[in-house]
Amino acid sequence: MIVTVYLPLLATLPLAWLAPMLGRRCAPAVAARLLTFLAGLAALVTLGALGLLMIGATLRRPELSREVATQIADGDSVPAWLGALASVGLAAGLIRLGRILARQRHAAQALHHAIAAHTPGSDQELVVVPDSACHAFAVPGRCGGRGRIVVSTAMLRALDASERRALLAHERAHLRHRHHRHALLLAAAQAVNPLLARLRAEGEFQIERWADEHSAHTTSRPIAARSLAAAALHPGDGRD
Repeated sequence: MIVTVYLPLLATLPLAWLAPMLGRRCAPAVAARLLTFLAGLAALVTLGALGLLMIGATLRRPELSREVATQIADGDSVPAWLGALASVGLAAGLIRLGRILARQRHAAQALHHAIAAHTPGSDQELVVVPDSACHAFAVPGRCGGRGRIVVSTAMLRALDASERRALLAHERAHLRHRHHRHALLLAAAQAVNPLLARLRAEGEFQIERWADEHSAHTTSRPIAARSLAAAALHPGDGRD
């Protein structure tokens, strides 16, 4: 029980703090993939450990058959209070996970409906919306369909032609490399294990760096930097 449950569960604690430092020593694309993998692994370990603790405590109940109870070594028995805590933690994690997945689904549906209403009958990649606030974001396609890039008119006015190319390259990187899947897995991992919040934040930061690097390679590093700086200088901006 110590090797199969307690040690893996405790290992998620230093992982949540050490993984971001490891990620910063790698290229953004490698770091984002690595942190996403580690977050998913830590979440699975957390679910498995909590589940085993809950089962271990349940098997100690006196109403179970003696044959089943004697299969558990005395040193591997789980206290009832620990099993109860594991049950609560497992249930809370699954509830948070379900809420995140539901919110993600509803948000994606709302975005696709809004885009369809704004550009009826069109499947163009770039969608320009009239808005006084600066924002730009990528919307993944449904069922493998084409993704869309939504940019406000205020954002376009804030950038020159070369900076616009850098901005679009940044958003295309999100679509091409399916960054929304990385972000969703990071969010799901934190829902299962809240101690992974720092790992999630670093993973999302590396995803943005990954897109920035793609933008820099597509245009140039100075142009990509100017585009990022120009977008950041406008209050209320959003760039994902």
